[in-house]
Amino acid sequence: MKVHDSKIVWKDYGFELHLSVSLDVSFQVPKNVLSVDLGERVMATTVSSADNGKPEFHGKQIRGVRRHYNHIRKNLQQKELTKKVNEIKDKEKRKVEDQLHKISRKIVDEASEINAVIVLGDLKGLGNKDTGKGKRMNRIANTMPYYKLTRMIEYKAKEREVQVVKVDERNTSKTCHRCGSKNTVRPSQGIFDCRSCGLRDYNADLNGAKNILYRFLAYMVRNGASVNRLITKAFIEKNDVEVSEKALGTPYLTSVSE
Repeated sequence: MKVHDSKIVWKDYGFELHLSVSLDVSFQVPKNVLSVDLGERVMATTVSSADNGKPEFHGKQIRGVRRHYNHIRKNLQQKELTKKVNEIKDKEKRKVEDQLHKISRKIVDEASEINAVIVLGDLKGLGNKDTGKGKRMNRIANTMPYYKLTRMIEYKAKEREVQVVKVDERNTSKTCHRCGSKNTVRPSQGIFDCRSCGLRDYNADLNGAKNILYRFLAYMVRNGASVNRLITKAFIEKNDVEVSEKALGTPYLTSVSE
């Protein structure tokens, strides 16, 4: 590790040391895939391609922290207590960032343990209608720190020599992971139903995570990689992935079209 720059920054709660560093990284060849779906009810849902892979749900408490402090801020703003409002903002920020560090560390640890590449949904264009998430995700993006969590996962993964790739999130929240149909409904925020294959009362965040996983596995199948997961012919035919290279030789999926 080489330090390029450093500075001490004063915050209301004390001093912070900010370092700019570069790392020489040699990524390991992954044997599994760990997909990450960023959601509203749960900050991050992960599922792996490993035989014993089971879903993990991270950061359920972040939404509650945000709501709690938002309620406090509104009451203080009505009383015009500006200084107190700023103190509450700093306290909320520290609590949320602490949770984000824990979540990102757990995700990277899991990927390292099973020798997996981490697959994230690409956040570019979040909130646009053509992503399949639209206004709802635009609202969520303003209240949930997705970009910050993504950055934490990326730099922690680099430290552990774990590769990170991104796939287009388009329609992952409204496509059935089991049959590939978009004839689906959300009876409630966390529940996913498919009218085509009869999938009912399924966890919506897990459905999104599996779609991200399958989208990447479809890319692997198209490029001759062997996988231990059944991918439906219909799903593979619907996906076309373009690949480019990012810094340090990390593969980066720039687009997935349907």
